[in-house]
Amino acid sequence: MYPSVIRFLLLSSFILLAACASTKVQQEKLPCNIPASFNWDTTTVYKASISVMNKNFSGLIIFNRENDTDYRLIMTTDVGPKLIDITLTPKGYTKNFVMAQLDRKALLRMFWEDFGTMLGIFAKGKPGYSDLGTCCYPVSKNFTSCYITSDLKSFPLSAYFVQGNEKKTKINYFCAVGQQPDSIRIEHLALNMSYFLNKLN
Repeated sequence: MYPSVIRFLLLSSFILLAACASTKVQQEKLPCNIPASFNWDTTTVYKASISVMNKNFSGLIIFNRENDTDYRLIMTTDVGPKLIDITLTPKGYTKNFVMAQLDRKALLRMFWEDFGTMLGIFAKGKPGYSDLGTCCYPVSKNFTSCYITSDLKSFPLSAYFVQGNEKKTKINYFCAVGQQPDSIRIEHLALNMSYFLNKLN
C-alpha cells in the first residue's frame, strides 16, 4: 500500500540483523547521582524524520502513557494510515497492530529498546549502577539503559542503550530543564541510522 515506507523500514531491520560492530563504553566512571526523571503527557505527538543509509522517511510517532511504566507507541505516515501500534513495557512489547510487511522481530525489538529508553520505562526502582552524573538501570540480561545528567538537574541530557560494555544507541534530549523534550535525536552508533523527533503542540 505504501511501498516506499515499507521498503524503508524493512531495510532498517535487515541492517540491524547484519550489524556486528558497536561503540565501546568508556571504562571510567562518568559524573552523576540523580536518577533520570520523566513527566510525559498522557499523549505526546512528535513529527519524526528517520534516516537509514541516506534514505529518509517522515511521519508521526504518538506516545500514549497508559500507566507509570507502560506506553503505547503508534507510528503513522504523514497522511495518516497506521503502520505500527505496539505497547511498550519494562519486560517487552505487545503488538496491537503491525503491518504484515513490517512484522519483524528485529525491527520491533529495536523500537522497544530505543523508545523504551527514551521514555524511561526501564528507569524504575534502584539503579544497577550510579555515580555523580550517570545512572544505569538493568533492562534484561546483558542490556542496560544509562542516563547522563548535568550538575544536579534530574532530567537527562542524554541516554544510552548498552549491550554488555558496548553502547548501541545514543539519545539526546533538547528541552528546558524540567520540561518535556521539544526535540529528541536517537542515533544507532554502529549503523548509519538515526531518528529526529520534533514535538507538535
